[in-house]
Amino acid sequence: ANQCTFPTEPSAPYFFDETCQMGQLGCLADGVHVACRFCGEGDYASIKCPSAAHRSLVQAKVEEAGGSPAYCTGFVNPPMTPYYWEPECKLGMTGCHADGAHVQCRFCEYDGVACPDLGVWRPQTANQCTFPTEPSAPYFFDETCQMGQLGCLADGVHVACRFCGEGDYASIKCPSAAHRSLVQAKVEEAGGSPAYCTGFVNPPMTPYYWEPECKLGMTGCHADGAHVQCRFCEYDGVACPDLGVWRPQTANQCTFP
Repeated sequence: ANQCTFPTEPSAPYFFDETCQMGQLGCLADGVHVACRFCGEGDYASIKCPSAAHRSLVQAKVEEAGGSPAYCTGFVNPPMTPYYWEPECKLGMTGCHADGAHVQCRFCEYDGVACPDLGVWRPQTANQCTFPTEPSAPYFFDETCQMGQLGCLADGVHVACRFCGEGDYASIKCPSAAHRSLVQAKVEEAGGSPAYCTGFVNPPMTPYYWEPECKLGMTGCHADGAHVQCRFCEYDGVACPDLGVWRPQTANQCTFP
């Protein structure tokens, strides 16, 4: 009950913030726990991450690499060779100064230079987002994006990769072809979040979720005494869905499978 429960690691750092309230910036990050909060970067920069905050694989690797290939802005035409941002590059090193403008811009899969696992621009994926795992926000490829604009550079590789449609990205309209995460698809399918179950005086010892089909008198429904759609599961024959379930064992932490 005290941890976030994401099906895949999100693209923003996060932590469990007991001071969170519904509607506050970054809160309800996992769609399950109001106290699960994004922090530290982009539109969440005003929310200080504690030292124990969880960081995604994307962020950890981009920070380790020291930059993004999106900084390689000197190419007149997109190259046919992959490249990345290498802070250790010096003039004369193989592959460095790839764009003719930035020494740190380095070709890879080139003359013995291997590409890193993440943060690589490739010609095959030049016009699509490349996340190592599906993020927790919908996204699309927006050719109008510029460095620093809201939601742009979502994957850490392509400036045109843009988050949209929800939370702090609600002002960015998602096109019909926008990619949605497994979390969002399942939460939308389920019709809501257990975070809407606000009627509990004390956290229960039984898992619960939000069931739009609940009616008064149905087993497990009206679990919090305030919302008919709030339903206990793993309770009297009611099974829990695969996603979107509040559990007492994970009440104060973020949980990813």
